[in-house]
Amino acid sequence: MSMTDTDLDTRGTDAPMVEPTAPPPKPKRKYRRRQRAYAPRPSRRKVNPDVISAPAAAALRLVESNPAGLTEATFAGISATDCCNDCNESMCVITQIGFCGHPLKGELQSALQNKPAIVQRRKFAKLMLDRMKLEAKDR
Repeated sequence: MSMTDTDLDTRGTDAPMVEPTAPPPKPKRKYRRRQRAYAPRPSRRKVNPDVISAPAAAALRLVESNPAGLTEATFAGISATDCCNDCNESMCVITQIGFCGHPLKGELQSALQNKPAIVQRRKFAKLMLDRMKLEAKDR
C-alpha cells in the first residue's frame, strides 16, 4: 500500500497529511545612518585671489616684524627646492649643524625641535618661502 497526501496521518487521525510549510521570511532590517559626532567639512568654494587669508597675512606680518633680528640676507638663495647660498654639507644655515633644516624638505630631528633658536630660524625661513609663493601668485 502506497501513501499519498490524501492518506491518513500516522497518528491514526482522519485528517489528511499536510506537508509542513516554511515560516514566512522575516522583513529586512532597516538601517539608519548614525549622527556625525563632528561637523561636516565646509564645501570647497571659490576664493577671491585679491584677499589674503589670515595665516598668510600673519606670515607677512611676522616676516616684516622680523623677530630675533633675522634678515632675508641670512637666508639668501632659499627656494622651495634649494637650500640657502651659505648652506653646505658641513653646516646648514637654519640648524647651524650638518643636518639640513629646510622647511619644505623634511622635519627637524626631535633633539633639534627643543631648541627655540633653531625652530625660530626654520619658521622664519618657512615664512619667507610662503611670502615668495604669494608674490609669485600675484604676478
